[in-house]
Amino acid sequence: MRRRARRGRVQLETSQEAAQADRLRALAARLSEPGSIPGVTVHQAKGGEWSNVGLRLNPDEAARRRSRGLDPQVEADRVVYVAATRAMDNAWLV
Repeated sequence: MRRRARRGRVQLETSQEAAQADRLRALAARLSEPGSIPGVTVHQAKGGEWSNVGLRLNPDEAARRRSRGLDPQVEADRVVYVAATRAMDNAWLV
């Protein structure tokens, strides 16, 4: 797949790439608004850190994790751990 420069911009050659670029431009516009709160998936957040992190689980997931904690052998629990450890100061279960 080739890309060609055009007027200082890269010309995307597939509709899938163009659609992804449109989504990223829309996200950038929303995040540049004053008072915006970025929302990212756990996979997008890997390696990043934020002062405050909120984790949203459905009621059953939240109750199960509150009652028994996290099991390192369970993939879903490892994902919750990764999300929670992105917080530098506060992590909330919402």
